[in-house]
Amino acid sequence: MKQWLNGVREWLNYVKNYKESKNNEDITDGTIVELNKKIKKLQKDVKDREYIAKEKDNLLLLKEKRIEAMGNKISNYAKRNDELRSIIETQYKENEKLQEKLKEKELARRKNAGAIGGLKAKINLLNTNIIHLCKELERANQRITWLKTNQKAPTKEEILAYEMRMKEVEKRQKEKSNEIIQ
Repeated sequence: MKQWLNGVREWLNYVKNYKESKNNEDITDGTIVELNKKIKKLQKDVKDREYIAKEKDNLLLLKEKRIEAMGNKISNYAKRNDELRSIIETQYKENEKLQEKLKEKELARRKNAGAIGGLKAKINLLNTNIIHLCKELERANQRITWLKTNQKAPTKEEILAYEMRMKEVEKRQKEKSNEIIQ
């Protein structure tokens, strides 16, 4: 009986060990499946991170290229800006010189305008003198023609009377012309 009990014990131990090993196997299988899922997930994460790292490197290269291109553009713009500033400076200096010349020319023009005004006044005075002299010449010519056509020589009184009449006629003509002007 002892043997039989030993056999039953062994059998019970065997069944118990089998059940435990089956449970352990199931647990191990479940753990393996879970670990395989985690491994796959980690592998996917690693691939994603590698892809992200590559993309990040590409983006950094692209960023560096763009920064370099923008730096070149900025340096070109800075050069152009310097050129334009020098052009503006020279134009500004030239503008100041031209303004000084303009002031000088304006002063000269004003002086000339004053001189021209004075000369015009002199010309007008000379014109009036010329007109007066022309009238006197005309009177003298009329007197000469009158003297030529008269057979007898006029007396001094006749000559004076003629001159007085002519002066009165001129005076009336002058008054008429002044009335028209006013």
